[in-house]
Amino acid sequence: IFTISPPPNGPVQMPLKRDIRVSIGNSHKSVKKTGSPYGMQWVFQVRGNCKNPPEVATLRRMKITITGTNGQLGKILLSQTKNHVIQEIKRPEVDIRHAESVKRSLESFRPEVIIHAAALTNVEYCEDHEKEAEEVNVGGTENILRASGDAHVVYLSTEYVFDGKKGPYSEEDKPNPQSVYAKTKYEGEQIVLSRKNSSVIRTTVVYTYEQGSKNFLMQLLSGKLNRFPSDQISNPTLTENLAEATLEIATRKLAGIYNIVGADRIDRYQFALSIASKFNLDTSTWRPVSTAELGQKAPRPLDCGLEIDKAKR
Repeated sequence: IFTISPPPNGPVQMPLKRDIRVSIGNSHKSVKKTGSPYGMQWVFQVRGNCKNPPEVATLRRMKITITGTNGQLGKILLSQTKNHVIQEIKRPEVDIRHAESVKRSLESFRPEVIIHAAALTNVEYCEDHEKEAEEVNVGGTENILRASGDAHVVYLSTEYVFDGKKGPYSEEDKPNPQSVYAKTKYEGEQIVLSRKNSSVIRTTVVYTYEQGSKNFLMQLLSGKLNRFPSDQISNPTLTENLAEATLEIATRKLAGIYNIVGADRIDRYQFALSIASKFNLDTSTWRPVSTAELGQKAPRPLDCGLEIDKAKR
């Protein structure tokens, strides 16, 4: 159950439907989180046959570097890694575009695992600032890899590496990125996967309750959106679940590509309506539109979404 308690209407129940398969392999775990000014709560429950629970592999205290800890996912990762020794790499203290700065930071800490979540993710901004996007998403990733030593590197990527012509996509499908953002993220994937001890996590439409955030949920609650592309189909993904799965992959040092997304593949308009029904939002001015009507510069994958069979195994 994913429980949200927004004011002033009291708690609302949202079935999580195993929002993502947090369990990578056989496991049984229950994690509870509470907090936020509005009493938001998450309850994750994952069940398996428990013969070889992955928690055993993660009980050991590890040295983990997390990049991009001032971002949405990075903040949640920090909150879920309190039993480990953590190094944060974030701006302005460390700019991943500066190779020497990255090298000094990693060599002084010598992490066992690096979770590389730092990136330039604004799709429209990247389209207009191609050089900067390449410096951060490609050059920054190269700098992390070169200074990583023997650490296992986990790289956060996106479903945008696909063109969105025949989704949902599995980990084995061939990417065909269309936008500057997507191309730079795919280049980052290739850099990371050139090493055996590395992982790539592809995700999409990541949302959570966070004051000041620009994620889809928070834009809806602030009343900033009223037009929604009904031809963009993806798997909305709760940040807390993504973080938990990321940590499981990282601490178990699972190599390769993993799709970690929500179980439901829906278009943006239907996703907005599902949120509205839980928060009793006024939808009288809302309307579905085509992506073309939005006049966005960067191309978007339309029939997208990711398969999660591998993560369930």
